[in-house]
Amino acid sequence: MNYFKLAVKNIRHDLKNYLSYFISTTFAVMVFNIFSTVFFNPQFKALSQVKVKLDLLFRASAVVVAVFAAAFIWYANTFFIKQRKKEMATYSLLGLGKRQVAAMLFFENLITGLLSLICGIVLGTLFAKLFAMMLINLMHELVVVRFIVVWQAIGATALVFIILFLVNSVHAYSLIYRFKLIDLFTAAREGEPAPKASVISSVISLITLFIGYAIAIHQANHLSVYTKNYLLPVLSLIIAGTYLLFNNLIIIVIRGLKRQKDYYYQGINLISTSNLVYRIKGNAHSLAIIALLCALSITAIGTTYAYYKSNDSYIGSTSPYSFMHLGEDALLNRRVTQIIQHNGAIQLRAIDDFQLIEGFSSTPRYPGPYGKKMQQVPTSFISLSQYNRAMGHQRRPLIRLANDNQCFFLELNAGNGQGHSLQNQPVEVSLAGKSRMLTIIGSTTRLLINSNLARTTVVTTDRIYHELRATGQPVTRVRGYLVTKVIQTKLLTKSLKEIIPPEKHFSSQYDAYSFTYTSGGAILAIGIFLGFLFFLATGSIIYFKQLIEANNDRERFGILRRIGIGKNEIRKIVAKQLRVVFGLPMAVGICHSAVALYGMQKLLGEDISGYSLMIMGLFVLLYVGYYFKAVDTYSRIVNG
Repeated sequence: MNYFKLAVKNIRHDLKNYLSYFISTTFAVMVFNIFSTVFFNPQFKALSQVKVKLDLLFRASAVVVAVFAAAFIWYANTFFIKQRKKEMATYSLLGLGKRQVAAMLFFENLITGLLSLICGIVLGTLFAKLFAMMLINLMHELVVVRFIVVWQAIGATALVFIILFLVNSVHAYSLIYRFKLIDLFTAAREGEPAPKASVISSVISLITLFIGYAIAIHQANHLSVYTKNYLLPVLSLIIAGTYLLFNNLIIIVIRGLKRQKDYYYQGINLISTSNLVYRIKGNAHSLAIIALLCALSITAIGTTYAYYKSNDSYIGSTSPYSFMHLGEDALLNRRVTQIIQHNGAIQLRAIDDFQLIEGFSSTPRYPGPYGKKMQQVPTSFISLSQYNRAMGHQRRPLIRLANDNQCFFLELNAGNGQGHSLQNQPVEVSLAGKSRMLTIIGSTTRLLINSNLARTTVVTTDRIYHELRATGQPVTRVRGYLVTKVIQTKLLTKSLKEIIPPEKHFSSQYDAYSFTYTSGGAILAIGIFLGFLFFLATGSIIYFKQLIEANNDRERFGILRRIGIGKNEIRKIVAKQLRVVFGLPMAVGICHSAVALYGMQKLLGEDISGYSLMIMGLFVLLYVGYYFKAVDTYSRIVNG
C-alpha cells in the first residue's frame, strides 16, 4: 500500500483543520529563519562588533522560537491525534494493522512539517530584507541593506525543524501502539480529565493572584519587580493562581448561574450554560495556558514598544550634552571647540564650564545612587548661577533659591525612573570635616551632566557655594558642548575621540543615541515577532480545541435540530459558549499583562498607559477575529 499517497489524500481532505496549524508552524519557521539570517548576516555582524551584541540577541531569540515551536507542535499534534482516533480505529477494522496506520500518521505529520518548513524558509528568505530594513530603521542607522541569501541560516532552520518534525512524527507513530481498538472508538467522546471544582481551591486562586499582583505592584513602586529576588515568586504565584482559577472558580461561577432560575430557564440559556460547564471543565488546563500565552503576547509587544518609545527621554536624561569631557586642559578645550566650529553643517550652540566641588551629603529619604544604601553619599556641589546658565542652554526650567538655607537636589537615578519625595527634607552637607544643614526645596532625577561623569548633585546659592569652595575641597572641572543636528555627528564624534585622551572621560550624545536605538530597535523587532508568534499559537490552540469539540458535538446538536431548534438558534448557542471560552482567557491575560506593564512603566519612569492600551486593543481585535472564525466553523460543522 502506498502510505505516502494515502497521507497526502488525508491532508487534502482535512485541509481546513490543518490550515491554522500550518499557518502557525510556517510562521514559526519563518521567524526562526529571519532571526538566524540576522545572526549570520555579515552586515549585522559588523554592526554588532561596535555596538550591541545583535548576534547574541538574535541567537537567543531563535532558541526561544525553537523551544516554543517544539512545545506548540507537540501540543497541536496531540489534538489532531485525539480528533482522529475513531478514524484510526476504522482503518483497523478495514484490515490495516497498527504498523500501517502508524506509518500513515508518520507520513502525514512529516509531509505537513516539511511543507511548513519549505514555505517558512521561502517566506523567511524573502522577508529577511524587509525585516532587516525595518530593523535598520528602528535602530536609526544609515546602512543600505542588500538582499542576500544566507545559506547558514537556511541550513540551521532546516536542521532544527527537521529534527522537531521527525520527533513529532515518531511521537504520532508511537501513539497508535498505546491504544486498544475500543479505546480508539471511544476516545472522541473523552474530554481532558475533568478537574473537581473546590470552593477552597477557588478562594486560594484569588488569594494567590492577589498576592502575586500585590508583590508585583509593590516592588514595581520600589523598582524591584524585575530583580531575581521577586520575579520568580511573582511568576510562580500568577501561574499557580491562573490554573486554580480555571480549574475551580470559573466552574463554580458557571454552576452558580444554573441556580439563577430567571436566567437559566430563559430562552436557550439552559442548553448553552449546561454545555458550558462541561466545556470549561474539559478544557481548564488549555484555557489556563491560553490565558498565560495571552499575557505573554501582550507583555512582550507592550514592553518592547514602551521601552523603544522611551528612548528619546532616556537619552535626554542621561546625556544632556552633545559632547562632554573633563575640562582642566585649556589647550584641549580650544582644540575641541575649533574642531566643532569648523565642522560645516553642525553648529555649536553653547559651551558650559562646570566647577564641581566634591564632598558628601546625607538625607533620610535618599539612600544613595541607584538605590544603594550609603550613610554618606559622594556629592558634587554647584552654584545656582552655574546651574541656571546650563538650564537656559539646555532649555529646561530654571530654579530659584529664596535664601542660603535652601538647595536643589539632583538624584543619581537616571534611567530607572526612581524618584524620592525630597521636598522640604533636610540634607546634611559635609566637606573637609565640617558640616551644615540645608533644606531641599525640590529634586529631579534628570542629570545635569552626562552620566559617565555625573554624581549626586546639590545646587546651593552662590554665597554658600563660595563658602564651600573656600574649604579647599577638590574641584572637578567639566566642559559640555551643545550642538545642532546631533544625529549627524557620527564623524565628528569619531574625530573628537581621536584627540581626547581616555582619562578625560569623553562622552557624546550620538554614542548614547546610537547604542540606545540599536538595542531598543532590535528588542522591539524581536518583541513584535515573538509576540505575534505567541498570539498565533494562542489563537491556533483554542481554534484546534473548538474544531475537536465541534466534531464531537455533532450528534448532540443533531438531536437539538430534530426536536425543532433551528440553525440560527444553534449558532447563538455556539456563539454564547465560545464567547466565554475565548473571553475568559483573554480577560485574565489582559489583567496579568496590565500588572506587568505597570511594572515596566515604573521602571522607565514614563507614562506608557497609552501605548499599553493601544497594544491591548490591537490584540483584542485580532483575537476577536479568531473568535468569529471559530463560531462560523463550529456552526457549519454541527449544522452540517
